[in-house]
Amino acid sequence: MTGVIITILIVAAVIVALILLRPDRKGQEAQPPRRMFTMETSEDLAPVEIQPSVPALVPELPESYNDTRVVLMVRDPEWLFAYWEISDHHWESLIRQYGEAAASRDNVTLRVIELSDDMGYFDINVGGTARDWHIRVGKSSTPFYCHLGLKHGREFISLAVSNTVVTPRDSLSHLFDEEWMLVNDYEQKLLKRLGDFPLDDLTSPFMYRKEG
Repeated sequence: MTGVIITILIVAAVIVALILLRPDRKGQEAQPPRRMFTMETSEDLAPVEIQPSVPALVPELPESYNDTRVVLMVRDPEWLFAYWEISDHHWESLIRQYGEAAASRDNVTLRVIELSDDMGYFDINVGGTARDWHIRVGKSSTPFYCHLGLKHGREFISLAVSNTVVTPRDSLSHLFDEEWMLVNDYEQKLLKRLGDFPLDDLTSPFMYRKEG
């Protein structure tokens, strides 16, 4: 009789334990298994992928500004570069005033003028669809400007006048006495004692000072 009671008590204890240990499905969800060790994996250390930003669209330069002008630039001691534009409204006005024979794109001409005593010039026919031109002047250290116009026969109709440019020298500069090369009077006196330094050709005001 005692053995039966002990068996009943054991079964009852097991049932109670099962009831108490059963998870409450209504109140909480099953939790994922916990990691035994807290370690960072390669996925945790990988940098977050950043989406490349879309660059802002750069507006394209217009093919034409619909303006009548000519610009002159220096390329080197013997060459210039010019670019120009003639507006549509200006073309229509030229055709009405001079006729289609004279106001033709085939008659577009650059008159390059040298700013010298004799004011010499030469003409270059740039007719057609050209809108820029490399011009050989063959003279260094010389100022130039040009007219954009129409040349019909011996008549030249000026449409626009360029800026003035000066071609650079084609030789080494004779100025070699940079002021920053001498920092004090002691160096000036030292060069003077050497005797071979061309002090007479100096041009910088503080390069050499005569001792009173």
